[in-house]
Amino acid sequence: MKYDSEFATVEWNSSVNAVHIAYKDSSTITDTAINSSATLRQELRQSLNTAVDIAKEHNGNALIGDMSNLLLLTSEDEQWSLQDWFPRLHKAGIRNMAIIPPQTLIGKLSLDVLMRQVQGITIQRVSSVAEAQYWLKEQCN
Repeated sequence: MKYDSEFATVEWNSSVNAVHIAYKDSSTITDTAINSSATLRQELRQSLNTAVDIAKEHNGNALIGDMSNLLLLTSEDEQWSLQDWFPRLHKAGIRNMAIIPPQTLIGKLSLDVLMRQVQGITIQRVSSVAEAQYWLKEQCN
């Protein structure tokens, strides 16, 4: 199973046995129908829901989230992820997450607030996919 859209790619990373979400640069999307906030919310949730499905499919316990191109989560998306997505992700078996934070300051701050509220999953901020893979391998030893 793999999800690929103009917004994100979600797939299984067999080198570290982790779900890998990579958000694409949405600022380059010129189609206003695709770039609307409702569509971006739908794309975000589709990518996150696919991550849960892939975790279940592979009995995964780790996730790499490359959020460097993600601009900002709305408060509605933050609440949904805390109340709905993270509990389902934990139930699917994910215990460790390596996150490459958004490049924007507001995106980083928003992510920090969100990360402090997540329970049952260890979240590590990293600067690259390579660093994420290294950290996740360390968690398995």
